[in-house]
Amino acid sequence: RPETQLLVMVKAQAYGAGHGQWVAQLLRSGANYLGVAYADEGRELRNAGVQTPILVMNAEPDAFETCIEAQLEPAIYSLEHLDLFIRQLISRGVEAYPIHIKLDTGMHRLGMQQKDIAVLIETLLAQPEVQVKSIYSHMACADEPAHPMNAKQIELFEQLSQQIMSALPYPVLRHLLNSEGAAHFPAAQYDMVRLGIGLFGINHDPQFAGQLRPVLSWRSSISQIKSLEPGAC
Repeated sequence: RPETQLLVMVKAQAYGAGHGQWVAQLLRSGANYLGVAYADEGRELRNAGVQTPILVMNAEPDAFETCIEAQLEPAIYSLEHLDLFIRQLISRGVEAYPIHIKLDTGMHRLGMQQKDIAVLIETLLAQPEVQVKSIYSHMACADEPAHPMNAKQIELFEQLSQQIMSALPYPVLRHLLNSEGAAHFPAAQYDMVRLGIGLFGINHDPQFAGQLRPVLSWRSSISQIKSLEPGAC
């Protein structure tokens, strides 16, 4: 939808494409957010002059200091993780620092579970050091649109995110869909979608792949060809 924001994933040097002109072009094309895996990637973008909000998906406690210094927004995926980050903010006298709450709706990688939500809300309301910028999750089977897991994850995400949002006194963004999810589940766009490999013109579904153009190619030359005898190692 026209109002749906775009978070573009540029982790691992934009999947090997390199940040440089790639990130600049994404921002010119209307990207609202950047996503990286680790804080040092975000710091590199800041050093290059990028001012766009940056979500750090694997913000390890050792990288909290980098996040704060470079104004990067960490994904918080457990109650212990949240407590450690709040302690870091308290030591610096920082309040209303933007964070993103990662929910585990079924992929079982990183994320808060349903049993954590009550304590999470209690902590968020009691600690002025943090302010939730977004709530998000990741679909495990988005490239298999008929898989029953998809509907279950969308339903659980709606339930848990609404529970958190109804308790907070300020608006919060929500995002669930990756590239494959954006192609197959437009009703679950929420406020933002996260585009990664789809930005390179890749989709598993031929229906959508035909509407995309690959943006990168790899070229090489053969250095040497040898003819070997059968049984040669």
